[in-house]
Amino acid sequence: MAIVAKAILLAWDTLNTPGYRPSPNAPIFTSFSDENDVTDQLVTILNTMADNGDAVLGFSNEYFQTIEIGSRQPNAAHTNFGNQPDFVIRPQKRPSGVPSATYGVYVECKTIDETKGINLYITKGIKRFVDERYAWSMKHGLMLGYVFTDERLPAALDTGFTALRKKEYKFLKSVSPTAQSALFPGCEVHETTHPRTSISTPIRLDHMWLPRDFSY
Repeated sequence: MAIVAKAILLAWDTLNTPGYRPSPNAPIFTSFSDENDVTDQLVTILNTMADNGDAVLGFSNEYFQTIEIGSRQPNAAHTNFGNQPDFVIRPQKRPSGVPSATYGVYVECKTIDETKGINLYITKGIKRFVDERYAWSMKHGLMLGYVFTDERLPAALDTGFTALRKKEYKFLKSVSPTAQSALFPGCEVHETTHPRTSISTPIRLDHMWLPRDFSY
């Protein structure tokens, strides 16, 4: 997880560099209000980093497959095939007997701004892991927040959990105030664990929130 997280942070920093262009002849990227556009650029940068293999130690095509955006996935029961995690980071090697199609770090991305708040991050993000639409074959997943407000982990997420837990979202437990790891100053990874609908093993979610003004 540490290698993947550092690669994502570096990709985010690249995307936020003033004057960033997706290619030499492309216009300067300004579509930060479009969640899909941001994710597309983030994945493009990650793939370029893996191709070059020298930006983050261990993050290269030798160890990770090319990342595909928005590939359709079946749910755990194979009754719905229209599930689309934002992207999946798949290692080149996997445990013996495990299908490559269901193995990897499943990543769901959500914008947190004045119009899209913590509730959507939970109900349209975390819940998809709990409902076994994403990562049902895995014990962990990754939630990315594109943050355009002053809200930060863990307090803002815990407040959101508390509000929704009073309704039907009983799977929401308190967020630990202790970071799993502090990758860089101002950017921490916080972990939550949730029971799933039918699978006995809970899902562990790592949460990374990427502020728009992030730099290191």
